[in-house]
Amino acid sequence: MFKNQLLTLCDDNYKGFSSKLIPSVNPDVILGVRMPLLRALAKKVEPCQRKLFMCQLPHKYHEENLLHAIFICQNTDVDLALEQMETFLPYVNNWAVCDALTPKVLSKNLEKTHKKVQKWLKSGQEYAIRLAFVTLMRNFLKENFDAKILQMAVDVDDKRYYVKMGQAWFFAESLAKRFEETLPYFAKQSLNDWTHNKSIQKACESYQLTTQQKQYLKQLKV
Repeated sequence: MFKNQLLTLCDDNYKGFSSKLIPSVNPDVILGVRMPLLRALAKKVEPCQRKLFMCQLPHKYHEENLLHAIFICQNTDVDLALEQMETFLPYVNNWAVCDALTPKVLSKNLEKTHKKVQKWLKSGQEYAIRLAFVTLMRNFLKENFDAKILQMAVDVDDKRYYVKMGQAWFFAESLAKRFEETLPYFAKQSLNDWTHNKSIQKACESYQLTTQQKQYLKQLKV
């Protein structure tokens, strides 16, 4: 539906760059449009066009999927955002589209968001589980923090790469924002070795931790 507009925004160099970052996606369906340009395009789309486009699944191009994710993020109603995320999730086939699904409105009803996260964690679907970690990371590590989410995240034992990376990203952020509460899970080595070490590596790249905290974490590597 927006193919012509997207084609005018293509960048061949960026297409090559994107193809290397998301090897699970056929390069032929990557146009090479940068996210700021996609967001600018999304702002110009009329509601009726947006609604029609979001009914036209599956999309052919990677950027169409990114545009779909951006449209979901424009929602101001949490129920509609969660409903649209559920509808779109079966068509999400890479980390870039998954990680673009971050509607700010989810923070306005954390009870409903939490229930959906629990469902995604148990779904067995690679990108649904990753989305659960991304959603936890973006909505549950600040003033609304509940230590129960850490055990919920630890309980996921999935060997697929993009799930493990999402889990490590979540725990790295948890260490950065909730160091004291998260540290016991690393002292006890509650995660598998790969995710344990990757979480520490990513946490040590954060500016939010002190030098002393980073040194201690590095001693906990397995």
